[in-house]
Amino acid sequence: GNMRPTLMPRDAGALSVARAVHQVALAVALTFASPSLCPAIDVTELKGPSAESQATLRRAFSAAQSGLSKQADKLLTDSIGEWQRTRQPVDETAALYKTRGVVRFGLGDTAGALSDLTEALRLDTVPGSNPDPAELQRTFQLRANAYRALSRWAEEEADLTAAIERLDDLSILESTNPYLYTRRAEARARLGDYSGAAEDQQQAQADYRSTGDKIRRTIAGADLGLALYGAGDEAGAVDQMRSTFKSKGLPTTNNPDDIGRLQELSRKDAELHLAYAGHLFHVGRVADAGRQWESGCIRLQAFVTDGEERLAAEG
Repeated sequence: GNMRPTLMPRDAGALSVARAVHQVALAVALTFASPSLCPAIDVTELKGPSAESQATLRRAFSAAQSGLSKQADKLLTDSIGEWQRTRQPVDETAALYKTRGVVRFGLGDTAGALSDLTEALRLDTVPGSNPDPAELQRTFQLRANAYRALSRWAEEEADLTAAIERLDDLSILESTNPYLYTRRAEARARLGDYSGAAEDQQQAQADYRSTGDKIRRTIAGADLGLALYGAGDEAGAVDQMRSTFKSKGLPTTNNPDDIGRLQELSRKDAELHLAYAGHLFHVGRVADAGRQWESGCIRLQAFVTDGEERLAAEG
């Protein structure tokens, strides 16, 4: 679920600038380029940013965490300019670009977010940069979000692959992330790579099982069935569809935050019935196909009606 970031401690000035930048950049990311701008840096000649510059940076972080995104954007822009002017370490500047990219994504400036996150990744890989490997992994994941918002599926898939390849750089708790596999499976399906999508959904299903998330595990199972069908593995797809039909009634929850996922599961169930109907019709079982088609349509209508009623209740 979403994590609420904690504010910087009062004695944050006592932390190293790099540590402060990385801590809050991660906190902001959990809530929601031009190479010529940053010349090569001789670290031995660096001087720390002024007290005024550090105060500006703290105000930027505080604004970002308080939801004052436009103010945070301006203050971060000032800080980035100061970090570049005073030739601070490139990995610190990269963290600032990353944080501003997250802020801009939240503001709906997807193009600006993409530019910032791309610059952050560039700076993290220039000679002399020493980024936190975990932050590098998360930056790929964040840029994948921007590509997804722009429907740039190939770039999203590539960044998710880079993020998955770096999961071992995270803590043990964070290194199991079925969400990344689910997202990459969706990107691969949009690109027509159904075999790759099926492999990712299998991994996601296994990871959700290990974390005890029955709802998402069942959704991954439904998507696995559809991916297998798209990949031409009809027998495997039918087996997976039947397995999902049997397990659909198992997930139960009293958590209101799970309502959206249960609605998604209902939609997936309807899609599976329609896909299964197509398979049955193809093999000549017309009557059975008709029943599955009708069942799928009823489920889709129930999904739509439920969604409309919830929107009316919330409005």
